[in-house]
Amino acid sequence: MAHSNPITIGMLAHVDAGKTTLSEAILYSAGSIRKLGRVDNQDTFLDTGDMERARGITIFSKQAAYNYNGSSYTLLDTPGHVDFSAETERTLWVLDAAVLVISGMDGVQGHTETLWSLLKRLGIPVFIFVNKMDQQGTNRAGIMEQLKNRLSESCVDFNNIDYEEVAMCHEEALEQFLDSAHVDDALISDMVMNRRIFPVYFGSALRMNGVEELIKGIDTYAGCPEYSDEFSAKVYKITRDDRGERLTHLKVCGGSLKSKMLIGNEKVNQIRVYAGDKFTSINEAPAGTVCAATGLSETKAGQFIGAGGGRMKLLFRWINKLLCGWNVGLYFRPRIRYEGKKCLPAFTRGPAIIITNHKNQMDFLLVLYLFYFRYVRCLVGKTFYECNRFLNWCLRMLGAIKVDRFSFGMDFFCESVEALRRGQLLLIFPEGRFSTTGEILEFRSTAALLALQTDVPIIPMWHSVNYGFGKRTDVVIGEPIRLSELCSTANPDAAELDRLTAILRDKVIELRGMAQEA
Repeated sequence: MAHSNPITIGMLAHVDAGKTTLSEAILYSAGSIRKLGRVDNQDTFLDTGDMERARGITIFSKQAAYNYNGSSYTLLDTPGHVDFSAETERTLWVLDAAVLVISGMDGVQGHTETLWSLLKRLGIPVFIFVNKMDQQGTNRAGIMEQLKNRLSESCVDFNNIDYEEVAMCHEEALEQFLDSAHVDDALISDMVMNRRIFPVYFGSALRMNGVEELIKGIDTYAGCPEYSDEFSAKVYKITRDDRGERLTHLKVCGGSLKSKMLIGNEKVNQIRVYAGDKFTSINEAPAGTVCAATGLSETKAGQFIGAGGGRMKLLFRWINKLLCGWNVGLYFRPRIRYEGKKCLPAFTRGPAIIITNHKNQMDFLLVLYLFYFRYVRCLVGKTFYECNRFLNWCLRMLGAIKVDRFSFGMDFFCESVEALRRGQLLLIFPEGRFSTTGEILEFRSTAALLALQTDVPIIPMWHSVNYGFGKRTDVVIGEPIRLSELCSTANPDAAELDRLTAILRDKVIELRGMAQEA
């Protein structure tokens, strides 16, 4: 299946699972390299450093590309050793999908589960390749049982695909199977990309067994991301070449990156597309391209860079602000109280997450009016986002982030992280739905998770939802809360996340009490 844009695939594994050997096998099978290197011979295409070849492990993430069936793929080989896991984590940010390599002799190991948790947290689709199945003592059925028990029940053997097992992973697939005893590739692809199913392939990279099946599976089931027309990019690492020149490694996520293009106050001198330790210079990198840019001295790993909102969007936002300045203000007539002196500075500069109670669609406009001089982006449910074309256009122009509550995809989470890293305000209604009674419902953990991920303050707020001409809306804005200071552990589990979420809900309830006492 031909894809319109390049797809970025990450190779991840516990050390010694055969990840680099599999990467070599994929590149060789696809015709990108002429010679099949081996780790023990110290001649692999991707492990180019002297220390990497001497130790037989990957230390730095490496890039290569291959073409298959009319589609372009970027392969990012990441370190498997836990000592270099930071390099792996940085790379995850730019992946469209991942191949998790597991040794058929060792099965699921400790670092395998760590990688699985990271992939789950970022919502990255996963293909699993069980390697070294040519060795004696491997047990295919035992490995599948282990995958289902320790990773996910939705791990399915795709070497000999059982459509009945596929159908059990999703209601729509089950309906299709009951009608035709088959599940379409398009639906399976949707299931893979939304992490409802995880294809498992068995083989031996060293013997080239199962490699072609994996390549074909990725081509069939890996979806192609959609990109906007305006330039944006994710920076995932900073390195220097042999001459000491600073390289900004990034993935273009919208528009295109051009040579001599201005990013902030700096000019891109050269765009390089690497293949192992060699590179090709290009004048323009379209969306989906993973490349390295020279001439940028202020970029940082984990940074989101872009040209801004685009002229049309900026114009729309300023028109909206003018409207909010009198029309919306006249409608709401808000009576605002602040919990403390720290409230005002918190939302006049820097990134933050605004949380408030939710009664109807007008709540969004109220917050836009209250935070008049800031660009506020709101998380909006997919159903409301797509209810009609005009509203959809308006929300896109305002920069609203679409959330599909019935999908396991985490695109909205990544987009939210990017917005906060760019210094924007994010509006979240943590109840996740309207409260028809006015009571504050249970909070979802999205706001807490985002705040911990980005270490930005949360601005709690309560409003009376007393809308209408001639009426007054009571608003209480609380002091900023930094959850990282309240978190009892560096790696919070679900119980700790629930505790922090409960703190946020209690705070909004407290603000409501302040308004009622006034």
